[in-house]
Amino acid sequence: MLITKKIGFLGVQKHDICIYLGRVIHQLGHRVLTVDNSAEQELKYCIPMPELPGQSFILQGVEYGFRIPMDSVDISGYDYVFEDLGKWDPGQQAGYDETYLVTDPQKLNMEQCRYLLRKLQNPVNLVVRDMCAHKIQEECVRHFFEQEIAKIRNLYMIDQDILDYEYRIQMQYEPCREFGEISAGMEKTILRMAQNITAGSWMDIMYAYRAARRGELFDHCFLESDSGYTCR
Repeated sequence: MLITKKIGFLGVQKHDICIYLGRVIHQLGHRVLTVDNSAEQELKYCIPMPELPGQSFILQGVEYGFRIPMDSVDISGYDYVFEDLGKWDPGQQAGYDETYLVTDPQKLNMEQCRYLLRKLQNPVNLVVRDMCAHKIQEECVRHFFEQEIAKIRNLYMIDQDILDYEYRIQMQYEPCREFGEISAGMEKTILRMAQNITAGSWMDIMYAYRAARRGELFDHCFLESDSGYTCR
């Protein structure tokens, strides 16, 4: 019997990470559904919107939905469900196998992130992106969150990189079908996250990542015109 794993995403600047990660896990042969239930709806700018409410859209093998109450969706046919939960709501954590909290080093966001960590009941995976090489370094981040370290299961840090920024912006104007030039830091983070979520072998994940970044489709993926999930 298929056991669906639910992965929650909180914080800011996370839509590109959700897209890359979903593609890699799809290339491992899994069926992935990504639902944006955030107030900001950043993913809707990256994925062609369905014509009717309640429909989903499949892009590069990953299925996407928007503003869909999860208790109304039959997720039993999926291996993994990603849900964008918005920014800083501490009530949005129950029922997830893994939760990823994403922030950049802006002081406001770091403070919000620290406050949220104190409110959350369960440990989360923390991603700090756009690290500034001359000021905001790993030691600084660890010191900032030293009182919340028990709430951090895994810590991922990504240095600021112009290509990551360009991909993040460009995908809001045209669908992202390949991401061959993202930074080494982003690549390493996506690989580690994929391994943490799937417990797959490093070699398999590397092959899946290479196929995903080239924009390849998994052999048994669904056609982009196919209908998606079914609502109860």
